[in-house]
Amino acid sequence: MKHLRDEQTWREAIAAEQAMLFFHCEWGYSISVLRTLEKWEREWLASGSAPPVAVYMAADGDDSAYPPSLLQWLKSQSLDALAFAGNGEILWLERGRVVAKLMRPRGVSPAELTQRTAELWGLE
Repeated sequence: MKHLRDEQTWREAIAAEQAMLFFHCEWGYSISVLRTLEKWEREWLASGSAPPVAVYMAADGDDSAYPPSLLQWLKSQSLDALAFAGNGEILWLERGRVVAKLMRPRGVSPAELTQRTAELWGLE
């Protein structure tokens, strides 16, 4: 999982052919979603494969803040409320375009993340 701490990483995320963007707020419910995403990545790596898409984490908390261009992009997508919802929302992106959303992912499983990703792009 790559942390969106700077503009360069945000440009990488928005340019990626396929990516997942996870919103983590230290004060919100997203900690359980963070654990699930970390488990999802570990399971892929344990199977001998990298996860099928890059996962980027936008974190807002005491020691981090969202890059300004991410906030501008959210506003342009009419998704600016995501930045402060605190529910661990996940977006699936194709070259910066939102193709799927998981708005209240609390309780989502690694298998469900794989299924949603496969429905979008298939898996090898």
